Amino acid sequence: MEHTPYVINAKNIDYCPLMAPTKPVTRKFIAYNSVKVEVYSNSSVSQFQFNINIKSISFNITGPAGTKGFCDITIPLSILWGGFTLYMDDVQLEEGVNYTKTCNDVQCIFHITYAHSKHRLEIFGTQVIRNFQAWLQRCCLLRLRVYLQ
Repeated sequence: MEHTPYVINAKNIDYCPLMAPTKPVTRKFIAYNSVKVEVYSNSSVSQFQFNINIKSISFNITGPAGTKGFCDITIPLSILWGGFTLYMDDVQLEEGVNYTKTCNDVQCIFHITYAHSKHRLEIFGTQVIRNFQAWLQRCCLLRLRVYLQ
């Protein structure tokens, strides 16, 4: 809440206006087949992407300037794992300083805090689920090549 009154009109003044979302929202994004990445945040989340080729998850986070934002990202280790590197607006984040990471046998959760505005968050892993479609296509082409010879 902000303590600066907000004038709605001449007869209505809000003496404790809300300056940012008060209730965080959980969003689930399908990253691969039915595997979902969960983002719990008080920011607006948009343009979610999971890129197998560069082993990354990325999305935009936006909120009112002058307020604080946070984001908890839960990534299943079945799609992205290994050493992780995080970037916000193309600047590498440092674990223990800019974010915390908690992992178990199933998932990793990243907790990030920041000053609100518009940001691009990118998470890179060193290992990624195989692109079975591409693998299947290569196998089929190989079988076809062997068959035609």
